[in-house]
Amino acid sequence: MAAVISHPARRPHRKPGVNGSAATLPARLAGEAEARLLGALLLAPERAAELRPLLAPGQFLHPLYGAAYGVLLRIQERGEGFSWDQLTRDLVAAGVPRSEAESHWPIALMEAAPDPSTVPYWARQVTRWHKARLVAEEGAQDAHAFAQASDPDEYLSDHYRARRERDLEVEADRTEERHVKSCAERALGIGGRGALLPSLFPTLNSATRGGLRTGRVVVIGGAPGAGKTTWCVQQALAWCRLGIRVAILAADEEADGLLIRVGQQLGIAREQLEHGVPEVRQFLAERLAEIPALQIFDAEEDRLTVEESSELLARGQAGTPSVLVVDSIQTVRVAGLDPADTDKRRVDLVVAALKRAAKQHGHLVVATSELSRGAYRSTAAKDRIDDLAAFKESGGVEYGASVAAVLRSVHGESRLVDATIVKNRLGDKLCWRMALDANRASFVEIPLPDESEASEATAVEREAKGLASTKRRILLVVEKSVEPVKSRNEIGRRLGGKVRRTHLLHAVDELLEEGKIYVESGLFRIGPRPPSHLTISAVETPENTRQVQPVPGTGNREPLATDQTGSPVPGSRIFY
Repeated sequence: MAAVISHPARRPHRKPGVNGSAATLPARLAGEAEARLLGALLLAPERAAELRPLLAPGQFLHPLYGAAYGVLLRIQERGEGFSWDQLTRDLVAAGVPRSEAESHWPIALMEAAPDPSTVPYWARQVTRWHKARLVAEEGAQDAHAFAQASDPDEYLSDHYRARRERDLEVEADRTEERHVKSCAERALGIGGRGALLPSLFPTLNSATRGGLRTGRVVVIGGAPGAGKTTWCVQQALAWCRLGIRVAILAADEEADGLLIRVGQQLGIAREQLEHGVPEVRQFLAERLAEIPALQIFDAEEDRLTVEESSELLARGQAGTPSVLVVDSIQTVRVAGLDPADTDKRRVDLVVAALKRAAKQHGHLVVATSELSRGAYRSTAAKDRIDDLAAFKESGGVEYGASVAAVLRSVHGESRLVDATIVKNRLGDKLCWRMALDANRASFVEIPLPDESEASEATAVEREAKGLASTKRRILLVVEKSVEPVKSRNEIGRRLGGKVRRTHLLHAVDELLEEGKIYVESGLFRIGPRPPSHLTISAVETPENTRQVQPVPGTGNREPLATDQTGSPVPGSRIFY
């Protein structure tokens, strides 16, 4: 029997109207975005000025919120101080009923308002919902005109032709206003952009043709504790001593921690700085007063974003080089960042802000970045991911940085750090090694070990470790075996046959020489040899070669044991 498929009942077609489609928009979400934006602006009225080119009062859905936003813009334009009485008077003058203007709605908005730093985000949301309303209203008007048209096909043809012509006119106007440089014009502007800032490390200077240039982004990556912050603070202080303006935005470690590192580089003991000795504080303050080019911002305490820090740094002496150090990409805040954003989007927004700071204000931007755990948890090279892809949420870092370097601690050497340039638009990708002075919180470049010497030393070290391991296992076999051990071959068998023959023979000989085992009555025993009149010849020599006798019943010839006079002892043998 064939199955019967039942279709759900179709919804009856409703003829759309001008007001019908607009009413279906999520007005509640639009009103919420407007309320949050206005609440944040009431907490920080000075931020209304930055929204002037982006948002107009007519774009608000709620008339009261639009009027209040317009009043804030006019107050900022007149340069007057904000007051509630002034807000009420201007709202009444704008046509808002006095009862509504004098109500307690501003207090409710401020209590529910987010952080004022989210003003750009909520402004974008208000703009988004305004565009959605325009599209919906335009669609409703088109649908209404289509329903009223006598010839729908002709209406659609005329309608889309008119819209296409309008779009082409707008595009043509934009093209006429835009000037695209020719290759010849671009050639006249090549080079000479940005100042060249040499670093403390000769290999880095060689790789970047003399140093790092302003107007670019440099990213220093590494595992936690690899020395990223120490490297940046040391380099920043060195640039400041040359008169270059430097601002450090501390978002990963607090600003006081960075000041302690600066104090260490100035020769002050870390313990005295951490204990807050008054004389030491005064000495540090006097030394820092001699370096006015250095600024340290605390991202949490000062509530600064990358854009605001870049603006503060740019207010200094015009025409002089400047460096913005950001520590770190994963923890710093930027304008428009939503707490609900994913980690990848967060990093992409931060890198975009760093590039804008470098391009608009001409700073050299140096930022630290964490590496993903897969880049440093395993010491095996086959298990590690590529260095360039090792940057945490690496999409923006890989493409946004002009120079990217990775710091890695040398295995087994807590004071040594290897630096590798994994991306370099300015030159070669080179490596260098640095030694850390923990007391001065600073690095110094040292020569890299020769590869042949390093491989030879590694081979010798590996051989010594294998010999030591074999000796320990032999001692356990001789000591723990229930049956007596009679020969080296038997020791090899009891070790499972996985020991190299040369290791076995050398290990037995060294244990005999060290007195940790001895041979008595043809058996290996543990411990030093007890006093005896016999001397065992463990290795055949020219002196005892003549005493090598055939072993009865076999064709083997083995050296005999000799007494103190050198005469062979009948019936004695050395077992191999």
